Amino acid sequence: MVYQRTGNNKNIGAEKKQFVLPGTEPKDEVLEENLLDVRNLLKNATSSQAAHGKQAGTKALVNLAGIEPFYEKKFRNDRTLIFESRFESGNLAAALKVNDNDYYLALQNDVNTSGNTQWFFFRVSNTRNYSTIRFNILNLCKPDSLYNEGMKVLVYSEKHAAEKDIGWHRGGSKISYYQNGIKKDTSKSRGSLYTLTFTYDFEYDDDNVFFAYCYPYTYSELVDELNEIMTDPVKQQYVTRKPLADTLAGNKLEMLTITSK
Repeated sequence: MVYQRTGNNKNIGAEKKQFVLPGTEPKDEVLEENLLDVRNLLKNATSSQAAHGKQAGTKALVNLAGIEPFYEKKFRNDRTLIFESRFESGNLAAALKVNDNDYYLALQNDVNTSGNTQWFFFRVSNTRNYSTIRFNILNLCKPDSLYNEGMKVLVYSEKHAAEKDIGWHRGGSKISYYQNGIKKDTSKSRGSLYTLTFTYDFEYDDDNVFFAYCYPYTYSELVDELNEIMTDPVKQQYVTRKPLADTLAGNKLEMLTITSK
């Protein structure tokens, strides 16, 4: 295991609660219902994948201040990718290295659901130029996906952005989405899980590369934009902002009223 999400989260917004793997922290019924047993998932996926193998900017993108990496390089030429998602909207639960060019990934369930998993957002570092890596996300829920219709994974490379001024863009190759034979069996839902497989050719050494389902727009970004509007002497004349309630995650649920003066 090269990455395992623990209670050391620094997430803001939708994930103010600490999420841990079952069995590693004091029991909480909500957390247990809302998390898959990642260890068993990856163990089952290893055998299932083997059985099917013959078939088929200047500003930091995320804030990781004070967070120690789960995995550190063992030696100078260690090619193991270093995964991270303990930032706002990040949701990688675990990563298992198969070899230097192949990784199994499991996602944390969406907050306040009975086990839905479709969104993903994580970062990898310790990259090598000209290396081609295959990522296998093992616990997706939808029976079909636009990835089978030509859609690509969203990618952000810090060095690519600095050198060519290109931010988020679609990338990856050999993309496939399919039922993987792993059965999902929780107290609230049953059915099969699905795998998204894609390969990515890294262009730089020691880059930080982010992968996401779609363009991340975090709660903090929303609050920052609203604050900018309310401090603008012209815009604030047309907008009224008031809190309605708090969300289940403890964030403010606000109402904006936009009118003439």
